[in-house]
Amino acid sequence: LMTITTTGGELTPSFTPEHQEYTVAIHDYKPKQVGVRLLLDMSKYFVDEPPDILVNGEEWYYNPTQEMIINVLLNSTIGPEDKPMTIKLRDPKAEGGLFFMHHSNEFEYKIRFLQPPEFDKI
Repeated sequence: LMTITTTGGELTPSFTPEHQEYTVAIHDYKPKQVGVRLLLDMSKYFVDEPPDILVNGEEWYYNPTQEMIINVLLNSTIGPEDKPMTIKLRDPKAEGGLFFMHHSNEFEYKIRFLQPPEFDKI
């Protein structure tokens, strides 16, 4: 990835492609979702062969020529939120070998979403 940004929360530390673990602090209890915006480094891929992206282990379908936003649903109760998320990029090009030896380059980012409880209702 070239960058990860968020709407409605603060990503720490600041994104660097090599760093794998991040936290998103949502400072208010009111938001019910946060957007995670991804920007691919398309200098590493062909437009017709973008990487596979898995979100929490599930394949996420996207168009690499359009804005890519993953909506993360937050806690709908008055309690605090501590929600993990994984984003795995898998290069679709094989590193060589026969079909049964096919494997790809993978890189996984871990993001933890933290939201305070609704204190006045606890």
